[in-house]
Amino acid sequence: SNEQRQIEQSRRQGDEARRSLTESSLNTEGTGDAWSAQTLLLLSNEFNAPLAGCDDLVRALLGSGKSRLPDDAAKPLEGILQSNARLRRVIGDVLDLARIDHKDMRLNLRQMPVGELFAKAMPEIESECKRKGIAFERSGDESLPIAADPEQALRILMAVLRNAVQYTPSGTIRVDCSEQGNQVVVKMED
Repeated sequence: SNEQRQIEQSRRQGDEARRSLTESSLNTEGTGDAWSAQTLLLLSNEFNAPLAGCDDLVRALLGSGKSRLPDDAAKPLEGILQSNARLRRVIGDVLDLARIDHKDMRLNLRQMPVGELFAKAMPEIESECKRKGIAFERSGDESLPIAADPEQALRILMAVLRNAVQYTPSGTIRVDCSEQGNQVVVKMED
């Protein structure tokens, strides 16, 4: 079946990554930094392949229409998908740190209003706030322009907002956008 082929493909990718990792750890010529960047890349592939297979399997189990699982059975599976997404973000963050460390991080800067980032971040954050019973307030001028790599800026904003939601047991998270001199300042209170 399709799931069996995906599992087998994940196994082959994992075996290849393990072989490459072993070879790279034995071949330590050059700097330790070069080895660690290569190791991080291989480890990320080692993690991502099984995560993709697991996601596909969970989605197949969740199904749709007549074969849909009852809520009490579907919720743990949806939790697996959310956990896998968090793990992928961590893997991406670690890889980005390695790229930054090796000055290999490429940014695609463009000018955009700071509110564009909030518009992309808010569906997930509002959902988490609602689940925890936390209020979320935004104020200030979100039309202020910033020059940023949209993908990287969103990742940073999401990390800060997720942290605020995670460590705010109750009450309100407040975010304010303002201009100070030639800078856009985003302040958060939780």
